[in-house]
Amino acid sequence: MNAIFVRIMTAGLSVILLLFLSAESVSGENDFSTEKPSHCRVSGGSLLTTEHFALYSCASCYRHMDARLFANGTKLRQRGMWLQNPETNKLYEPSYTNRSSPIFKTFRTSKQIDLWISCCQAAVECCEHMRQTPLTSEAVCSRTWDGWNCWPDTAPGTIQQAPCPAYIYFNSDKPQCTRYATKECWDNATWFINFKGNEYSDYSTCGQGEDIKLLMKTHLITFGISIVLLIPALIIFFVYRQLKVHRIFMHKNLFIALLLTGVFVTIFESYFILDSFNNYNSVLEENGPGCKLFYTITKYMRLSTYMWMFCEGFYLHKLIAAAFAEQKGILIFCAIGWGVPFIPVTIWAVTRQMMADELCWTVPGYYEWVIYVPMLAALFVNFCFLAHIVQIIITKLRSTNTNEPAQFRRAVRATMVLIPLFGLHFLFLAYNHRKGDCHVILIFNLIIYSMDGLQGGIVSLLFCYLNNEVLYLLKRSYNRKKMVHDITSHMSSRKTRESRTSVSTNMESLANDSLARGLKKK
Repeated sequence: MNAIFVRIMTAGLSVILLLFLSAESVSGENDFSTEKPSHCRVSGGSLLTTEHFALYSCASCYRHMDARLFANGTKLRQRGMWLQNPETNKLYEPSYTNRSSPIFKTFRTSKQIDLWISCCQAAVECCEHMRQTPLTSEAVCSRTWDGWNCWPDTAPGTIQQAPCPAYIYFNSDKPQCTRYATKECWDNATWFINFKGNEYSDYSTCGQGEDIKLLMKTHLITFGISIVLLIPALIIFFVYRQLKVHRIFMHKNLFIALLLTGVFVTIFESYFILDSFNNYNSVLEENGPGCKLFYTITKYMRLSTYMWMFCEGFYLHKLIAAAFAEQKGILIFCAIGWGVPFIPVTIWAVTRQMMADELCWTVPGYYEWVIYVPMLAALFVNFCFLAHIVQIIITKLRSTNTNEPAQFRRAVRATMVLIPLFGLHFLFLAYNHRKGDCHVILIFNLIIYSMDGLQGGIVSLLFCYLNNEVLYLLKRSYNRKKMVHDITSHMSSRKTRESRTSVSTNMESLANDSLARGLKKK
């Protein structure tokens, strides 16, 4: 009995022990699922405290930045959680909150400092997110900071995506569409390792350099077409005395402004902008006075074009509204077209020199509105002019008792012709897509750049090469040239025939004389 009793007690205790262990196991699993990490992981697998992580990640942000963002020979080297001067071997703590640190003096511009600070702040937020997210009991690629982006726990055999952060675009603005970087988690629950033995994230899809180059090339080609069409048009306007009227005077000045704008934009984008994509020490980086002066002249020519578009609208509106009476004063238009742009451009240049003297003043900012405001004002006033002109045209067409569809078509044709002259196509393209498919946005930007570059060519076609008055003068000149050529050819052929006849007559006389002398001798 005692043996049986002992066996029963032993079995009972075993069952109780198993139940206890099972409960502990379940409890442990639940505790693990709610456990939060106290350290943050960086690429390579190191787990750091929040303080050390902040310093190390900020140093990594600095190390990953483009060498062109720093003054020559001043970029520091990363040494763990520190940044080291390669010449003096002095170590600096990479704290982005300490504005007096020598680290800030190594950057070329304030924009680059902002990029570094944004990266450091994103790393701190990543660490906080890691610590707040509970751990999982499943086998996963561990959450990590790769130096640019924060990656969550990822299941084996999958590819994780993350939006490309704005602070990795060192030499351009962030794309208007959302691009994604990728990071691959292998089947063994480890992150992808490249040939150098480092954890690797693919940021190649974040680049927009090729898109920018395509836009620049489109701009250059379209401006080149306009330049080729504008030069003969200006020669025609200056050669014929019959075209020396106020209306053509307005066209000539607008054409000159468009031509000079095309020349300066073409030179600046081909020599300065495209050079910065391939050259670490580009002219933009040097930020010399010649580069800034050239860009200022480009801005002036841009604004002059808008002012002459305004003059075209003002002149035509006044001409039509005043019963088609020819206007006499032209000095006021010269003052508006060539003089007014000096004021905002000078204010802009002084502001840039004092507040944003970097990269030849090409970095956009709120000070650009000094030039944008008069441009938009000119377009808005021209839109009002066009609306009133169309109203007058429709009123006059209705007074002729013609059918309504024909009136509408003639009014539409008149409106369409005036849109590029007044620059109103820029209003239709003023909406800037900030979100959407990258390919759609690229196509939209290509249309904007093409319309900008082709304006001079379109205007020269409509108001010179397709102008009936110009075509008549060209045809008359051609007929005169042809007539003179025909007369000259006729006279020269007649002289040739006369000379041939004279030579033939002389030869016959000589032959007859020789024959006569021979007969006499016999």
